[in-house]
Order: sequence, then C-alpha cells, then structure tokens
Amino acid sequence: NQPDVQARLLLMAKRLYGFGHIMFGLALLCGIGLIHFAGFGPWLHVKLLLVAVLFAYYILSYKRLQAARNGKPLPSPRVLRILNELPVFLLFFTIYLVIAKPF
Repeated sequence: NQPDVQARLLLMAKRLYGFGHIMFGLALLCGIGLIHFAGFGPWLHVKLLLVAVLFAYYILSYKRLQAARNGKPLPSPRVLRILNELPVFLLFFTIYLVIAKPF
C-alpha cells in the first residue's frame, strides 16, 4: 500500500507546485506594482528578501519533488509537516510588512 500512498502524494505535490506557479506570478505583478506606487523603503527591502527566500524554497521543493518521482524516499511525516508550515509563517510576516510598514 506504500506505493499507492507515494503516488497520491506525488500527484498532490505536482498539483500544488502548479498552483505555486500561478501564485508566484501574481506575487511578482503585485511586487512590481508596490514598487511603482509605494516607492522604496526599508520594509520593502526586507519584504523582497523574504520573497527571495520563499522563491528559493520553491525551487528546492521542486528538486525534492523530482527526486521523489525518481524513486528517492520521502522524508518523515514530521519533516514534511515542518517543510509545509515554514513558508506559511514567512508569508504571514511578508504580508505584515506590506500592511504595517513597521520601519
């Protein structure tokens, strides 16, 4: 039954990765608009750094997906949960920077 579970996880990961393409395209358009209308400030530099970190995470996730497709075993459920939750916290902090502009 393990191959069935891995096949389902790979299908879900592929769909989620495709959704990520759309989200990064929208984030890029919003970022360009923000720079154009709001100008540069220290908060924007931190926001852009966090977006770059999220983009690097996205690329690493794709490499992990490719490795899993090629038969490499998946990490433990605990590691997968951490890898799933980490970008959410980064995204919340990024949104906070856009809304609050704390510095």
